[in-house]
Amino acid sequence: MTDFKKPLLAFLHLGLILCAYFSPVWLNWRLILLGILLYHAQNIILGGCILTRAQFGSNEEGFYYHYLKKLGIRLNKTQTTLVVDYIIPAIIFSTAIVYQEVLGKPVFSPFLPGH
Repeated sequence: MTDFKKPLLAFLHLGLILCAYFSPVWLNWRLILLGILLYHAQNIILGGCILTRAQFGSNEEGFYYHYLKKLGIRLNKTQTTLVVDYIIPAIIFSTAIVYQEVLGKPVFSPFLPGH
């Protein structure tokens, strides 16, 4: 891969992650749930994240694990995967439900009738 593509993929990866983290305040929770389901379908069908594979050449070392390791933070790969694949999406989804349904905050809801 050419030299400029790796940083470009890293910034794309980071940008998508940041969009996901902030999605409870800008994207309808139904679309967040759809995104989580598509993420899991990607992992099952393709054997992992396509951006990770494009950036690192395999899914052996994920985005979080790779960059935290570069910062000197040693983590267990299995525990990191558990947090990234299940705990973080659950927190994002739960936050979206509370923000949008309990607090009644309006968000972007394309393609959803009545929203």
